[in-house]
Amino acid sequence: FSAKLKEVKFSEFESLKQSQIEALDHALESDIPKLMEDLPSEKDTPETLRAKMGKAAISNTSNVPLPTRDTKFGKGADDNSANPFGAAPDNEDKYWALQESADRLWDSFEALGPEGGFLPPSVARDVLVKTGLKKEELRQIWNLSDIDCDGYFDHHEYVVAMFLCDAVIQKGRPIPAELPPSVVPPSKRALLAKKNADF
Repeated sequence: FSAKLKEVKFSEFESLKQSQIEALDHALESDIPKLMEDLPSEKDTPETLRAKMGKAAISNTSNVPLPTRDTKFGKGADDNSANPFGAAPDNEDKYWALQESADRLWDSFEALGPEGGFLPPSVARDVLVKTGLKKEELRQIWNLSDIDCDGYFDHHEYVVAMFLCDAVIQKGRPIPAELPPSVVPPSKRALLAKKNADF
């Protein structure tokens, strides 16, 4: 690299104009920070994501999907394995008993129009009410499914809710007092463990 630099004649470079330097300074100090504030991040709540989506709708004609808390640069938080067929049941850290259901229910989740990856409470409520289960049963299912207790369903929480509804309706099973470990999405296990430890 230093040998190549010796061949360069810096005196032949065009000098920068003051206006170019000022424009670059303005972009670095003002424009880029503003842009970064408007980008969705993992720290966003459903409320802040909706606010950012509203801004995007006003300032941008393209319909760019927003990442969710469970997505990092196109890679899901629980995509820890390179195996496209998922983790084996004996791999407790990565295995999720509902992975096939999650794949199957993806289209129905998307059809409900999640905002920033989350179903608003009113939409999630309507889905559960349509199952025909009693109000008390739905309350229990909601409490088990809304693992992060934010009042919204992400895709994984939606899958858990549908699984619990199906277990009651199709199989006649009672609603469990707590989720079996294999039913808890891997991305939410640490959160649920902390939540249970706080009680």
